[in-house]
Amino acid sequence: MTWTVVFWALLIGMGFALFLAYQMRYFAGFVLRNAIAARDPSLARPDLYDAVAHAVAGRVPDTDTDAGDRAGPGLVAATEHLIATYPTPIGYIRLARTVCRVLPFMLAGLLVARWALNGGL
Repeated sequence: MTWTVVFWALLIGMGFALFLAYQMRYFAGFVLRNAIAARDPSLARPDLYDAVAHAVAGRVPDTDTDAGDRAGPGLVAATEHLIATYPTPIGYIRLARTVCRVLPFMLAGLLVARWALNGGL
């Protein structure tokens, strides 16, 4: 009985943490894209996504065409502005990315452990 309660508490807690991590990634990226769009309205929508992706990766593209053929002018400036001005939201996205990478494996391990402790099939 006790282990069942612990299992469900861990399962629900990990699922909720995973949901919050995905939500944090989405909203922090949304805020950063809007910040860049407000600063430079001439940037195309794909450039907004590229600027946020480069900022989260921690690298500024070498040129405006480093992100590919669809990159427009201003990508380097937008990425530098994000890195210099918004380090905290970028850190939140990095943390959420780590949680989104690790937590599914922890959930799978929890399910396998529960299955193994119950004697399998």
